[in-house]
Amino acid sequence: MENKGYVNAVDPTGQNKPPLRLKYAQRKVSQIRQLGFRGAIKEAVELVSFTLTYPNAVFCGLRPPDDKHSGNSPGWLCYCANPPYDYAPDGELCNPDPSKVFLVFVNEDRMIFEWRWEDADIESICDKEYLPRNHCTRFSKGRLL
Repeated sequence: MENKGYVNAVDPTGQNKPPLRLKYAQRKVSQIRQLGFRGAIKEAVELVSFTLTYPNAVFCGLRPPDDKHSGNSPGWLCYCANPPYDYAPDGELCNPDPSKVFLVFVNEDRMIFEWRWEDADIESICDKEYLPRNHCTRFSKGRLL
């Protein structure tokens, strides 16, 4: 992971603010390493970084099931993007599913605790925004960026 586990992310509270400095949750990194799939490792490094740097949107206030730890967490963030590439389990570059978006979840301590591909909202795809399904009701504080 870049810079000893830290990665920069767009600050969704203002365009001219310096980037947020985030760290990967060690537990999640351990899970990825145990999987051993080259694609999962490349996804963790490259797609997470892409999403944090070039988000389509950033949402605030995760609700269950994304926030399994403490119920509603108003300060937690979800970065959403549609990267132009994906990785197969063997690490080979491939095209992403056009009906999916890539999400990165960040907690109040600026820890990246989850990332994954999810179904996109069909209407947002039509508007070329590529947002996650149920984005209007899924986040307690809504869209920041």
